[in-house]
Amino acid sequence: MIQELRYALRGLAKTPAFTIIAIITLALAIGANTAVISLVNALLIRPLPYRAPQQLVLLLQHFKAQNLDRIPVSPPEYVDYETRVRGLEKIGAFTYANFNLAGGDQPERIPGAVVSPSVLQLLGVEPIKGRAFKPEEAKNGRDDVVVISERLWQRRFNRDPQVVGSKVVMNSRPFTIVGIMPKDFDFPLQLFNLGAGGQFGERAEIWQPLAFTDAQMKTRYSRGFAVVGRLRTGTTVAQAQAEIEGINVQMRHDHPDAYAQGDSFGGEIFPLQELAVAGMRPTLLILLAAVILVLLIADRK
Repeated sequence: MIQELRYALRGLAKTPAFTIIAIITLALAIGANTAVISLVNALLIRPLPYRAPQQLVLLLQHFKAQNLDRIPVSPPEYVDYETRVRGLEKIGAFTYANFNLAGGDQPERIPGAVVSPSVLQLLGVEPIKGRAFKPEEAKNGRDDVVVISERLWQRRFNRDPQVVGSKVVMNSRPFTIVGIMPKDFDFPLQLFNLGAGGQFGERAEIWQPLAFTDAQMKTRYSRGFAVVGRLRTGTTVAQAQAEIEGINVQMRHDHPDAYAQGDSFGGEIFPLQELAVAGMRPTLLILLAAVILVLLIADRK
């Protein structure tokens, strides 16, 4: 084998131009292949970074006759689901939010989310410091607390050990920091595509408990919240879907003025992992096939 290696090296040395081109081609092919495989693993293969992610689902609504698919729900509709659903052991509502953080050298706009206190609990990810939200903090006047990311804690607060319990001013309101989430915690996922509700394009760094206002609870037309839930053990997605359809029928019956006849209103359950990557799966698989082909071509060279 050593003799063959020496022979190969002497042959390559005699054609330096070809050798350099071959090495560069292989390096580019291997680099592209590695990058794409890493991306496919992160998005399509590796499970979501939550407890038992296969049990997590997203609930969205639709008005198919109006070509509206996967739209968020209104606060009254969320309360109907929360109080009536049995196939999901816990659900929570969430939506995207921006926080203008004052103090420090200069104010800063921080991406974040407003979430039901149950959301962090059902995802099964604990703060590394402090605590998550309490149920009573889902009320107006009690929602002046926030949980921040470890990334923000390090970047903005220099990992100050006294930050939990301290007050900050955001959106011209005082808030108390009650917890710090791990640096790899990511929710809402940036890959969530919520149709008419938009897409979460920035990684959340701050979370505030969701407290519906009286005005929000008076209308079913203002839809701005997605719903995440966890299936009960032994409950399938199909069974949960059938239950949601029953709740939708009951909504129509209880609030006929809010749902016109023939408007094809409904709600739909999606496995969280499937929904998170659904829009990217074909592109990623095509890209993976392309880089493998490039690697084979490079190997032939």
